[in-house]
Amino acid sequence: MIKHIFPLSFIVLFLLGCYHENKVNPDKPETFLSYDKMTKILTDIQLAEGIIVHNRSVRTNMNNEYKDSVYAQIFRHYGITVTIFKENVNYYNSYPEIMEDIYEEVLANLSRMQSEVEMKAEEEAKAGDMKTDTIN
Repeated sequence: MIKHIFPLSFIVLFLLGCYHENKVNPDKPETFLSYDKMTKILTDIQLAEGIIVHNRSVRTNMNNEYKDSVYAQIFRHYGITVTIFKENVNYYNSYPEIMEDIYEEVLANLSRMQSEVEMKAEEEAKAGDMKTDTIN
């Protein structure tokens, strides 16, 4: 009986930790981030995550301080704090349709950026080929 208490208490604590109060009208954060600003912040965060993942694959000795400093730069750029960001994410998560729209726009932004980078790389490759042709 006692050996079942630990797993059962773990499950109960886990479920309580996952509890989310669904309010009909959640409180708007004191410092509210507009749809557009939230989209820009989340786009920058996704870009930062890509950089962090890439850097971790190249450097094995990276720690969380690097990730924290990247996030701090983003928050400083937008004039917000981690708390303000989290409050706004929680608020927008209460409206799944809006949050889904925000993430669709974030993905569109990232796709547009990727296309621009690829086009620039192609142009640079063509320019490099032209220089090689004129030299020979």
